Amino acid sequence: LRLTGYALAAAAGAYILLFLIMAAYRIGYPFELEWMEGAMVDHVIRVLEGRPLYAAPAIEFVPFRYAPIYYYLSALVSLVIGVGFVPLRLVSIVSTLGSFTFLYLLIRKETGNWVFGLVAAGFFAATYPAGGTWFDIARVDMLFIFFTLAGLYVARFHRTLAGAALAGVLFSLAFL
Repeated sequence: LRLTGYALAAAAGAYILLFLIMAAYRIGYPFELEWMEGAMVDHVIRVLEGRPLYAAPAIEFVPFRYAPIYYYLSALVSLVIGVGFVPLRLVSIVSTLGSFTFLYLLIRKETGNWVFGLVAAGFFAATYPAGGTWFDIARVDMLFIFFTLAGLYVARFHRTLAGAALAGVLFSLAFL
């Protein structure tokens, strides 16, 4: 039984490693990996220029109906490393790694078994190709999942007033 657990942990770790390899390979790709990425960069440019995100549609710009936090966070990263696909993809990759971490922590703490935690994170990583390889692209999805998982973890395991407040902040950030 112990050997089976280690085999599962190794397979889960392999899927996480494969995601990291693919993300490292794709982060610097100079063209859109998905049809929305270019427009996501346009949104970040508007934030950096101090222009409104949610203006009336025009020929030059039609806003997506996503909440703003991904754009603002990506704009902060863009201030450090420059504008383009890389900062937005980096936000998604870091959010994915954070999601893997909170899945691991949630399941490990619930079951008391690190193998089950790693298998949960690895199983999620294994859905990367089946889900359209969107864990590392310039989209809001992984940031939403990260804040949702972080909020679930805090709400479940920090049962104090401060924990409830932090969970509320994390769920609000997921909404935004």
